[in-house]
Amino acid sequence: MSPTEPVRGAPRRRWLATLGSAMAFSLAACTVAPEPTGPTMTAPTPAATPGDPTSPAATPESASGTTAIHVVVGEVVLQATLWDNAAGRSLLDQLPLTLPIRDHGQQEKISTPPHPLSMDAMPAGDDPEPLDIGYYAPDRVLVFYYADVGYFNGIARLGHFDTPIDTLVDLADGTTVTIELAK
Repeated sequence: MSPTEPVRGAPRRRWLATLGSAMAFSLAACTVAPEPTGPTMTAPTPAATPGDPTSPAATPESASGTTAIHVVVGEVVLQATLWDNAAGRSLLDQLPLTLPIRDHGQQEKISTPPHPLSMDAMPAGDDPEPLDIGYYAPDRVLVFYYADVGYFNGIARLGHFDTPIDTLVDLADGTTVTIELAK
């Protein structure tokens, strides 16, 4: 065999060598980087937005900027918290209130306060959770949610019940409730 004559299997060896290099490169790319040993950076906490019930300073998880209220149904006192936003403040300005309540859509109890609530700096809409207290601006009604209703334009979240509201859910239409500051 002469040195210029191709050796049988040589192209295959080059192909296998190339494949082996590619696999080694791929495996190296899949390894986990070591944990940093120096100080780590964390994302800054977003600033609170005044009047926004979804901002960090005005959510149920935050005790600042809230007011304890009671919703009284006969002898039963339901504890709730109002958040510090424009609609919540304008409801507080009208307390105490005794209002007739009625069911709406088997998902919420509604009543009309004597004066509309302020929507200044409130979001265009919201997606309240069961046990939330809200205001539906287009109909000017105060809303106690006991089921999920989804997002609607015109909904403003004012607060949240701190206790179960089964007593409220079971009320017949026209029954009155009293909303007052907690004593």
